[in-house]
Amino acid sequence: RTKRSNTLDDTGKRVLKRLWAYRDRQARALDRPAFKVLPGDVLIALAERRPTTDAEFDKVLPGKQPLKRRHGDALLNAIEDGLAEEGPIY
Repeated sequence: RTKRSNTLDDTGKRVLKRLWAYRDRQARALDRPAFKVLPGDVLIALAERRPTTDAEFDKVLPGKQPLKRRHGDALLNAIEDGLAEEGPIY
């Protein structure tokens, strides 16, 4: 799927799963390829660092204000959902 996803710990994989799901929903709604909606390296960076506030988001992805305006709140929600998830990873 995305390069470097196998380097994530279990929590990171749970977060990435939620981020992938969000990206997939957006891509389908916009009828665009998923990588054009949110590149894989952005998803990996978010899954590695797991920001939960706007300030932390800005530190993880500096200079990505258009992306933040379009997807910031939803991405933070997806990260929080992934952090709250427990159980085995599929």
